[in-house]
Amino acid sequence: QGSRRSADRVEILSAAIKSPPSSGAPVTVRAVAILFVSCLVLSTAPSNAQGIFPNYCASRSVNDGADAYSRGLFAEAMRHWLPCANQGNAEAQFRVGFLYEYGQGVPRNYAEAVNWFAAAAAQNLPRAQTSLASMYENGFGVQQDHVQAYRLYQLAASAGDAVAQFALGAL
Repeated sequence: QGSRRSADRVEILSAAIKSPPSSGAPVTVRAVAILFVSCLVLSTAPSNAQGIFPNYCASRSVNDGADAYSRGLFAEAMRHWLPCANQGNAEAQFRVGFLYEYGQGVPRNYAEAVNWFAAAAAQNLPRAQTSLASMYENGFGVQQDHVQAYRLYQLAASAGDAVAQFALGAL
């Protein structure tokens, strides 16, 4: 029933956007009405909002996780990031890998960190490529491989990652 209410709200919003303003109503009233309905739809989104709003993970949960992380609430950050990471969000995958690398909110697990960094790196996230390169360089969670580390650092450096650029100079 909740998804039906959300669908109804989306239909109302669509109708408001498509319909021309009434002859007596100024455009600003129409804009306020559209803004109000938009806020209503977004604020009452069900907990499974990822299905209705495909960028939900890319914005709300990842940002909420970052806020929790900045307050030292690592387990809460993981609760925000892990569902998004499982859905393929590269930024969330990188952040989950970071939590595993440093054992924040979860037991330290280099192999798990490598898995998450690799998933994000495959989507061309430079920070993830740099983190994965560091794991290969140091042999954390993977067999040490300087050639693979160099290749990953190069990818990230070519995308402008300053840490990767520095690491290339130090290799």
